[in-house]
Amino acid sequence: TIIILQIMRFGVYSSIDSSLISVSNNASSYANRTMARISSFYFDAENNVIKPLPDSDNSKLVGTPAANTDIILFSANGTILNSFDAFSNYQNFHLDKRQLGTIVTTSLINFYGQEEKYHTITVRVHIRNYPAVAYMMAVVNVEQLDSANERYEQIIIIVMIIFWLISILASIYLSKWSRKPILESYEKQKMFVENASHELRTPL
Repeated sequence: TIIILQIMRFGVYSSIDSSLISVSNNASSYANRTMARISSFYFDAENNVIKPLPDSDNSKLVGTPAANTDIILFSANGTILNSFDAFSNYQNFHLDKRQLGTIVTTSLINFYGQEEKYHTITVRVHIRNYPAVAYMMAVVNVEQLDSANERYEQIIIIVMIIFWLISILASIYLSKWSRKPILESYEKQKMFVENASHELRTPL
């Protein structure tokens, strides 16, 4: 059972971790696209709204990131450069230079006070057009995967326990069933010996 659960955990997170490694291997491209996206907003004074400019760079990025991958950009002193989303957890992430190039699992409290689990990887980057960017962190929220994995693990454990109990009951039943002919033969032999002894003790 433990082996099955370990294989499940590995299978659930392997694709996520692979996508993070893919993004980190092309960090400059992702960081450059993120900064370009930040710079593409303008204020529409007529309607009093912020609007994005048409995306001039439609080139496909290298790698296959997970659908919910976020990019966080840090300056050399650890300041987040793209914490523009008030409802995101960007401000709760911190730069840790000791864990560069390593996939890290971390838990944070989100905007609504709920704990969420993330897989992250941080790498050093150098972008000619944006010299303030020194580090890039790729972040994937794995809370839903983790919750689903916990449910699957609970189901597997319950099923294993049920089958274990069934196997014990079946073993007990089969043990009694297989002993029945032996016990019957023993009783017949015992009765025969008792009858024979009785006949031998009876005087002619």
